[in-house]
Amino acid sequence: QEVEVINGMRNIITLFVEANVNLLLTSQNGVFVRYFEEEEEKEVYRERQEYALRQMISLFPHLIESAGFTDLEGNVISSVANWNSLNGINKQLSIADQPLYNKILTLKTGEVHYDTPEISHISGRLVIPAATPVFGRQGSLYGVLFANIYLDGVTQSIRNISAPEDTVLVINE
Repeated sequence: QEVEVINGMRNIITLFVEANVNLLLTSQNGVFVRYFEEEEEKEVYRERQEYALRQMISLFPHLIESAGFTDLEGNVISSVANWNSLNGINKQLSIADQPLYNKILTLKTGEVHYDTPEISHISGRLVIPAATPVFGRQGSLYGVLFANIYLDGVTQSIRNISAPEDTVLVINE
C-alpha cells in the first residue's frame, strides 16, 4: 500500500505542476498586456486572448475546465470553457467578489494561487480555482489569468490507493 500511496501522491503533484506551468506560460502571452496598451485593437486582442485560453485548455482537456482573464477591478475580459463541460460556459462578468481575487493581486511574477475546491457552475464537477497575475513589460500589474482545474484526477488517485473504510486527506503546506 505504501507504493500505491507514493504513486498516488506523484499523480497529484503532477496535476498541480502541469496546471502551474500551463497558467504561467499562458500568462506570458503578449495578447493579455497588448489589450491594455493598444486601445484601438481591443477586440482583436480579446479574440486572441480567447484563442490562447482555448489552446491552454486543449493541451490538457482532462485538467482544465475553464479559464479567463480579468482587469484589475476583476471584470472578465475574456473567458472560455472546455468542450467537455456539461453546461457550457456561463459568462461571468466579474470575479472581484470571489475570495481568491484579492489574494491574487498580492502575488509576484511566477506565483500561482489555488483556492478552496468547489463544485463548478459550468460542469457540476469538483474544481479548484487557480490564478496568477499578468504583468506588463515594466513590471506593472495588468490583470489576472484564472482557471478552474478538475479535481477528478485527485479523487481517482485517492480511490486507487485507499480502502472504502479509509479516510484520506490531501492538504497544502
